[in-house]
Amino acid sequence: MKSVKISRQRIEKVSRRNHNRRSSQQNVFSDKQEAEKFRNIFEYAPIGIFYFDQRGIITDCNEVFVKIIGSSKIELMGIEMLKLRAVWVVRAVKVALQGNQSSYEGEYVSETAGKRIFVKTVFSPVWSENGHVIGGTGIVEDITEQMKTKIELRESELRVRKKLQAVTEPEGNLETLSLTDIIDVKQFQRILDTFHEVIGLPIALLNPSGEILAKKGWVELCTDFHRKNPDTLKRCEESDLKKMNQATERKIQFGRCENGLWDAVFPLIIGEKTFGYIFVGQFLYQQEEIDINFFQQQAKTYGFNEYAYMNALKKVPRPSEKEVKNIINLYAELIQMISELGYANVRLARSFEEQKKLKHQMKDALEKADIANEVKEQFLSNMSHELRTPINGLMGMIQLLQSSLIKEEQKEYADYAYQACLSLTAVVNEILNYVKIEKKSEPLVEEVFSIKELVKEVSDLHAVAATQKNIDMKIDDSMDIPLYWKGDRYKIKQILNNLTGNAVKFTKEGFVHLDTYVVEKEGEERKNLVISVKDTGIGIDPSLQESVFQKFSQVDTTSTREYGGTGLGLAISKELAEILGGSIDVKSRPGQGSCFTLKVPLTPAIQKGHKPAGEVEVLINPARSKKRSILIVDDDRIGREVVSRTLKKEKFLVDTAVNGAEAIEKARERSYDLILMDCQMPEIDGYEATRSIRKYEGMKERKTPIIALTAKALPGDREACLKAGMDAYLEKPLNLELLKEWMNKLINR
Repeated sequence: MKSVKISRQRIEKVSRRNHNRRSSQQNVFSDKQEAEKFRNIFEYAPIGIFYFDQRGIITDCNEVFVKIIGSSKIELMGIEMLKLRAVWVVRAVKVALQGNQSSYEGEYVSETAGKRIFVKTVFSPVWSENGHVIGGTGIVEDITEQMKTKIELRESELRVRKKLQAVTEPEGNLETLSLTDIIDVKQFQRILDTFHEVIGLPIALLNPSGEILAKKGWVELCTDFHRKNPDTLKRCEESDLKKMNQATERKIQFGRCENGLWDAVFPLIIGEKTFGYIFVGQFLYQQEEIDINFFQQQAKTYGFNEYAYMNALKKVPRPSEKEVKNIINLYAELIQMISELGYANVRLARSFEEQKKLKHQMKDALEKADIANEVKEQFLSNMSHELRTPINGLMGMIQLLQSSLIKEEQKEYADYAYQACLSLTAVVNEILNYVKIEKKSEPLVEEVFSIKELVKEVSDLHAVAATQKNIDMKIDDSMDIPLYWKGDRYKIKQILNNLTGNAVKFTKEGFVHLDTYVVEKEGEERKNLVISVKDTGIGIDPSLQESVFQKFSQVDTTSTREYGGTGLGLAISKELAEILGGSIDVKSRPGQGSCFTLKVPLTPAIQKGHKPAGEVEVLINPARSKKRSILIVDDDRIGREVVSRTLKKEKFLVDTAVNGAEAIEKARERSYDLILMDCQMPEIDGYEATRSIRKYEGMKERKTPIIALTAKALPGDREACLKAGMDAYLEKPLNLELLKEWMNKLINR
């Protein structure tokens, strides 16, 4: 269920954002269409979402929540949750209104519809701009079917285990077994067929309730008369049950049934339990005188055709007492054999069939879970696109605004807005990165890089935030270690970014130091590269140091208001370190700071003439040489305008296309130096457009560099772009420096 948790966290952030927008007269996005997109996420999420105010009264909910509760939206709106009978609901609302998050998984009975369901919920506070709790939001997932499946699987598994225990263990409880668990009825039917050919008397196998499981050679008097008439059938069954009750302690019970024929009953006992009975009967003794009047009267009483009935009587077997005695001895030996075989004769087919059904049910449950995960992943993909696209436009416009503003006060406002966008982007990236790791879709990409440059990049990235807090940011690279290393530079940088970002965030005064050194691995080419991030921040209690690496975990839930974050950064870092074959350790004391240490096994690299990753040549200035032409393909007007204006400032010749079809047409009419391609577009998407362009270029013997610039950032998206024929993959929001780096690589190759 990890993906579910991620989904709920993502939806929760969008939900809070929606609620805050309704509570404020200001709208982050001036375009009403963007606000509508967020509303659509609320309405069409595959999970129930509702809002409540400071009094715990429901103020809004989506249709999924209405369906889960089994009521109507009219009935749900205005419900005072603090007055509900469900104690856990009242507690969760109170916790949220106090500024903390809580979760619950279990049974719930709807008080408006009386519907009994199983739910998984998360209640979270909603904050005003000045830091006050103005209400809360609830995320509800209906897990009723999942719980039913689990219960059924447990019960089925328990039945199988009990039967297997009864079979395999000396002290196994036979009460859990039935006759059909011990005897293969079809095989036993063949035994009865053979015995009937030898002895010539009717025979049957019954279970303890009197149900006939197998039979052979029944006489016409019984099949066509006694067991067809309801009254005589009842007499037969009563006689059978009476003899079965009397046939105890392995003793044979003789008796004449109420319809006039003789039967012998053998109990089938294994251990101390009677599993069934074998009947041999429907005969009259050879030496006895038949009471013709009894049978004639019976025919008249029950409306039988007297002639046919009396004719059937003549066909009833008439063995001698000696023959009956021999037959009884033969059957007694058969019963004794079955009893003595005991556990050895128990058939496991039933248990194996139960296991087979259990596996089938588990397979069905897994398939349903996979389908549910696919739906959630599609939702995450769409939400990623819908969030990143407006953020990209917003950040781009703010960057353009920053470069054009003159007044310091206006620049300061623009800087604040840009920092807010960066925070939002970090949250989206953090969650999507965790999705990638969970799906094991993060392959190792080994390249030669400069460790000095990498650590400096990380330090520079957080230098502004550190300076604003008067924190001393320092790099200690004085130790004599190799400059170049071969490994996954991107993942190492991602880990250090998380660790350094946390250090700056949780440090109010003092320093944040990054130290790098090497631990030799004797006799091995690979060495342990160690990078520590030390701070003088709030520190972590020893009892909580392990939990900080768990997903959605934070050192103190009450610190959420002050420090924020998703609680995923360290979990992602630990997962990435393990993917690299390394580890992360923490040493910390409350109030005295923390030291997080990353240890990664890498190979030192010395390659003459090789330009390590991170050391990129300066992009050739188009103003001093031939102007480069770039085609920007994006259906989002704002995003298209941002990239267009940014590149025009860099003196590029810019052309645009609003969809894949227009991009194909323009790429055929003109040869561009580079194409920036969005992926999700109407008419023809970026993948199909790229394939079409590549096919056309194949005939012309040319290849235009194509970079994916897309809001799609889930596992598999990068691979899909490269498979379609694109040369590189960049996620929105646009990182201008990274774009320049790739343009330099591709245009000048």
